[in-house]
Amino acid sequence: MLQPQFVQITRQDKIAEEDFYPMINAIYEQIWQTLLPPQIPTDGLTTKVANNLITPPDAPIPDCVTCGACCFALPCVGIRPGEEIPAENFWDITIEGENGEIVVDRYLRRDAETLGCKSLEIRNGEQALCRIYEQRPRMCRAFEAGSDKCRALRRAFGFEPFLTLEEMSEALEKIENKPAKSAPSETIREVKFVETETGELEISAYLKDGAVKPIHIFDPQTETWRQFEFDGLTLSQAKHLINSRKVNFSGNLK
Repeated sequence: MLQPQFVQITRQDKIAEEDFYPMINAIYEQIWQTLLPPQIPTDGLTTKVANNLITPPDAPIPDCVTCGACCFALPCVGIRPGEEIPAENFWDITIEGENGEIVVDRYLRRDAETLGCKSLEIRNGEQALCRIYEQRPRMCRAFEAGSDKCRALRRAFGFEPFLTLEEMSEALEKIENKPAKSAPSETIREVKFVETETGELEISAYLKDGAVKPIHIFDPQTETWRQFEFDGLTLSQAKHLINSRKVNFSGNLK
């Protein structure tokens, strides 16, 4: 069960950004306290089967319907503009503007008791079903069953046997010898929306090198953006995303 100070927050449809991330961090820590210790750090493991480094290519793909590990262990699943999710299944994350709340992000809800995704339904203690499967966000679709990260989470939940010492040693060696990807200095760590004097919103990019650069100004009445969309992009990729989406805003994506 989530700490009492956060339970009340989970019942809201809109959550202030300053309250959301402490709550999510508490959820993440509490979830992992109940799991088996990961043999391999899950950060950086691929979510794509084609990019597996550890899992043998002939390993059978696990059945998602009897699992649900990713729906429990990954508490921050963003919903992009244009993704139609029933309102009872998400939280809007807000900042305070001159004329009221401004929605800056949208995430799938978590259950205050189980800490799992609110859209997850466990039947008879065996089946893990998604209530919004056909409408699930891109972030869910990108997480593939049988990927290295999937396997690591399944081991933490006890759905798969632990790696042997030899297998773990080989896996850690492969990770250590994997060519390191150097992040360009203009990689975005996070962005923040800042209200301008005219009531528009400026997207300010906080880069990994410490610099802060404005990348777009928009009218929230005609354009919809989420802060999380820009995480990990370079400035050029962010500008390409902005330009590619501008043609769609005549329909006012939500």
